[in-house]
Amino acid sequence: MNTESAQLARLATAIKKTSRTFILTTLLVVTGGVAHAQVAQTPLFLGGGDVPGNLTLVPSVEWPTIVSVSSLGDYIPFNTYLGYFDPNKCYTYIYDSNESDRHFFPSRLTNDRNCDNSREWSGNFMNWAATQTIDPFRSVLTGGLRVKDTPTETWLEKARHTGQGGAGIYPNRRLPASGDNDSLVEGAMGFDEDWVRMRIQGLGNQMRFRIDGDDVDENVIPYNPALGVNDNQAYELSVRV
Repeated sequence: MNTESAQLARLATAIKKTSRTFILTTLLVVTGGVAHAQVAQTPLFLGGGDVPGNLTLVPSVEWPTIVSVSSLGDYIPFNTYLGYFDPNKCYTYIYDSNESDRHFFPSRLTNDRNCDNSREWSGNFMNWAATQTIDPFRSVLTGGLRVKDTPTETWLEKARHTGQGGAGIYPNRRLPASGDNDSLVEGAMGFDEDWVRMRIQGLGNQMRFRIDGDDVDENVIPYNPALGVNDNQAYELSVRV
């Protein structure tokens, strides 16, 4: 029995040595001479090299998501509306003869989201008025559509509205929703006026407005703060910030 036990022990030892030799040989062949398992300690990148990892998402974003209105309901200054503007800042509109240089520039912080200084615009209001549903997608995934990006300044531009779906998808909005409210208008747009009508649909990267009148498609001119506004004109501005 002792002899048989010794023989079995030697056989088991030989099998173990053979197994280890086979595993080691396999590793040498697979890893090209490195006799240890190759477990990646950093992410494996397509194509190799030192390209940093990126997350690519392909959401199903099509009509009407791209052209629909993002912030539903009436404008309420105490609510926070999402978009490219900072809801807690006031902005001045910079007019230029070159359309691509027209934009909103932050002028100051506001504690109540109202900007009642002459010709200042509330960032919270602009998010409500001009943000299409695709813009929050862009903001989360890429930071937004950059039309100017330098070491000192970045301009974001709203999504282009093609007009698809018409006013049924992005209605012409009114501030206030009904009646008159000059304090609401002044806090949102800096105009001491009773009410304002706005249009986004079909205007590409622009917004159109008219004070004390519904017709935003008659006598339309570019908005220039230096010239003021009157109720005989509709005005068009570029939504870049």
